[in-house]
Amino acid sequence: MATKKMSIKISEDMHEWIAFESEKRGLTMNAVIIFALETYQQQSTILPNIAMMKEMMEKMENE
Repeated sequence: MATKKMSIKISEDMHEWIAFESEKRGLTMNAVIIFALETYQQQSTILPNIAMMKEMMEKMENE
């Protein structure tokens, strides 16, 4: 997988939280940020479809 480099500005509080989480989990700060972004991406993709999935499941149960 090709990667791209990015520079972002975050608040001091956010930086401290990322540093704390990375230390606690034994990960790099980059890994914590990537994990958070991937989780957000997955949620953004799945959540809008939950209502449709529920409707499909209910239809299947009623058949």
